[in-house]
Amino acid sequence: MQDRNLTDGEAVYRITDSPDSVFVVLQGYILVASGDRRQALGPGSAFSIVDDRDPLPGGAAHGVAMVRIYSGDEARAAAAAGRNQFDLLMAALLQTG
Repeated sequence: MQDRNLTDGEAVYRITDSPDSVFVVLQGYILVASGDRRQALGPGSAFSIVDDRDPLPGGAAHGVAMVRIYSGDEARAAAAAGRNQFDLLMAALLQTG
């Protein structure tokens, strides 16, 4: 797991990120898109990589933002231990406090 600070307009997803990573918004807002649908996700929201044909692949920061990134392996290990996405989200939020 790692935290990433983002500046306005900076893409969340990077080529070095695993395509099955899970991103949790810790601060600020991330703009994501899926097809024709656009959405701003705020603190406490979790998402994964969206359609790579979209102009906002993986989301982009709207203002200054911070996300916590769980690799696919970390997410799968949590799922195997019986932890769902909500549990992952809550654990991420508790670790920031």
